[in-house]
Amino acid sequence: MRKQSEVDNFQGVDHEILENLQTATKVIRNTMGRNGLQTLLVSSVNDSSGVAEAATHIAYLMVQLGQRILLINMDCTMEEHVVSRLQPEKGDKLLKTLAGSPYMSEAIKQTQYDELNYIGIEDVDDKELMDIIDGSNLDSRLNPLRNYFDTIIIIGPDYERYERYSSIFETADSLVTISKDNTSDYRKLRTYLNESDLFKLYSLGVIRHR
Repeated sequence: MRKQSEVDNFQGVDHEILENLQTATKVIRNTMGRNGLQTLLVSSVNDSSGVAEAATHIAYLMVQLGQRILLINMDCTMEEHVVSRLQPEKGDKLLKTLAGSPYMSEAIKQTQYDELNYIGIEDVDDKELMDIIDGSNLDSRLNPLRNYFDTIIIIGPDYERYERYSSIFETADSLVTISKDNTSDYRKLRTYLNESDLFKLYSLGVIRHR
């Protein structure tokens, strides 16, 4: 496990934001543990960068708390950003593995951080992404991985980009929502949260992103 001092130096993140994420991560970890939750979706209506930042750092901080983490990116627009942070090994990614292999483990790559593994995503348009996800039975295919990792964290794409988001909600049992402080459309946010309720996701709160 890496030293606590390394948390403060994680890719030059603003210390105040990192401190807030540390507190939130402890709450998330403890709540998931008490309620038997294992697959966390981090998503938003329209804040891809906020989701990528939050999910990546929550994953890293959970490793500091002694967890074995698998981070799965389902947002093509954020792949380069996440890869630059985690520097995973190269190889097959999510969609190729879903389409061509029965074993999700073939897409798992070790990052530069011990106990933090990653599944990246190819650069495809939104329709192709959802067509593959819809036909993949992804939730069931993650079951073997749930026996190996303490927590699976999913970076969800922007809700407003898709007419249907059910296949993404179905992959998780818990949800953290990222919301821009001053530019969120709260009617869309309420629609998003109401739809997530239909899938009985345990809401772990809303994190405001500046």
